[in-house]
Amino acid sequence: MKNLLVDERDQKFVLFEQLRVEELGKTNLYGHISRDVIDLSLGAAVDLAVRESYPTMAEADREGCRLEDGCVTVPKGFKRLKEQYVKGGWPGVVAQRVNGGMGYPMSVWAALSEGFMHNAAFAWNMPKPFCTSVLLEAIGSGEQKNKYLKHLVSGKWGPIVAVNEDGSGCDPGLQTTVAVKQADGSYRIKGTKGPVTGGDSDLFENIVCLVAARVEGDPANETGLSFFLVPKYIVNPDGSLGRRNDYSIGEIERKLGLNGSPSCTINFGENGGCYGELVGEQRQAMAVLMQSLKSGYLCCGALAAGISSTAYLHTLEHARNRIQGVHISQGNNPEAPRVPIIEHPDVRRMLLWMKSHTEGMRAFLYFSALCMDKAAAEADPVERERWAGMMELLLPILRIYSADKGFRGSRCMAATGSSATTRSSSCFGTSRLLPSGRSLQACMPCSMSLRSWDATRERISAPYYRKWDA
Repeated sequence: MKNLLVDERDQKFVLFEQLRVEELGKTNLYGHISRDVIDLSLGAAVDLAVRESYPTMAEADREGCRLEDGCVTVPKGFKRLKEQYVKGGWPGVVAQRVNGGMGYPMSVWAALSEGFMHNAAFAWNMPKPFCTSVLLEAIGSGEQKNKYLKHLVSGKWGPIVAVNEDGSGCDPGLQTTVAVKQADGSYRIKGTKGPVTGGDSDLFENIVCLVAARVEGDPANETGLSFFLVPKYIVNPDGSLGRRNDYSIGEIERKLGLNGSPSCTINFGENGGCYGELVGEQRQAMAVLMQSLKSGYLCCGALAAGISSTAYLHTLEHARNRIQGVHISQGNNPEAPRVPIIEHPDVRRMLLWMKSHTEGMRAFLYFSALCMDKAAAEADPVERERWAGMMELLLPILRIYSADKGFRGSRCMAATGSSATTRSSSCFGTSRLLPSGRSLQACMPCSMSLRSWDATRERISAPYYRKWDA
């Protein structure tokens, strides 16, 4: 199958000629990385994305998810794809090597993930820079890491983050989920979260939820929130899986597209027995979340850039193959031959807009990720601070810019099928079963939610960033 997902030539130009990411191999943190390793990984990722992920997308959107016997059943094609995804070791790309991961830089993850982002309904279920396993690496205890991390990194268990509540909107201080401490040091969680991205599925043997909740007696605002690990199945002392935890799936979120995405509402502790473990320090959830949002912004930028890349390459292919109308210079010639629509000026204008913004998003994404890598890997503290400052500045902009331009790029894809010169082929631009419709559906959540997330960050980040006012 032809690769209409990623421009591999431009990928390597940005990585190796523009950013020289292979130089990260000179640092202690990424000494195991070389250009050969990156090249091989890029080739393997694109091959899997083209061969398995892309054909699964339409199939999954048609089949959708089902709620059966309290569990969410995902499309059958996702199980086949997940098996290949885990076999290649992709769930552990950014996890630390000591925990069984590959320990790749974020800039390399951004490139590797680009080919899978067209299939957002699947990709968002897998471990990524903003998920339970990465947060557990940062703030989890040694016992918690031994208990959960290896299974999350391997892809055997699924990671989800349950922060949103339907009634709180972008104000975390209004969240009502509570945690009651028990005599053995564990907690009992009670409340409703949702919609939770990838909240439940039969892709994994177990699912580990990272839940934001308020310990009884803590302040009734965002500063009183803590993080808890809540497994779907309780893990026994010997590592085996025990009883089903006391939480249930309320309903699957019904979206404008992305029917294969198992986002759902989760009801914790309906019977008073939902087991949870405090992870990190009490009342520090928002401080941790503010730091983690940098990775979340990178993930959203990668989603938008990947979808934009797919939209552009499909539009280019369609424009080359669709024969309609005569060349503008032959408008008065009744015997003029019909030409591919790429010959029409308006179509070329839209293609040029898509190409320039897609390649710009790709460079912006990879450079923002490189800032994260440099901030973590540089030996000189001054250099680390310099790269960290650029990272703080660029990542929120990356999220907003990419979400907006990625959605507009998908609209251009639709417009190419319904412009004045190609009106009779408008099904290419409007059908949800064709690439343009699916690209619009996949990019829409990222574009629509960016305002509320930025309102959240603006409102609660000030107490955690006072050092910048010094």
